[in-house]
Amino acid sequence: MKEAEASEERKKQKGDLGEMIRGILFDMDGLMFDTEAIGLKGWKKAGEELGIRITDEMVASLRGLGNRERRARFGEMTGRPELFDAAQKIRIEYSDSWIREKGIPVKPGLTELLEYLKDKEIPAALATSTEREKAGWYLR
Repeated sequence: MKEAEASEERKKQKGDLGEMIRGILFDMDGLMFDTEAIGLKGWKKAGEELGIRITDEMVASLRGLGNRERRARFGEMTGRPELFDAAQKIRIEYSDSWIREKGIPVKPGLTELLEYLKDKEIPAALATSTEREKAGWYLR
């Protein structure tokens, strides 16, 4: 009976939110961390170095895609599919260097939200298309 009472007490502490929400699933880039702005600058740098035009709209259309889809879209938009690997390498090097130097830019309110969820015992998980090793680096 004590276990049932403890469960009821946790429900009361969570309040209405705990009744409605059983868990939270976070996307990482753009929601938890403001990496999209850094990535945009990296794509622009790649365009400059490779002599191709890369617009904000082009970059936006690449977000959230897997590598195969991103490669195809890049080729369609630039007419230079053979430059994808070089462009992506420049973007990644730019972003990684920026983050190593300045740290990962955390979105406002994230820390408070995570603390709130922990306090209310609401589970949270992360979903991302970012490579596992890099996601771990960002989270550390």
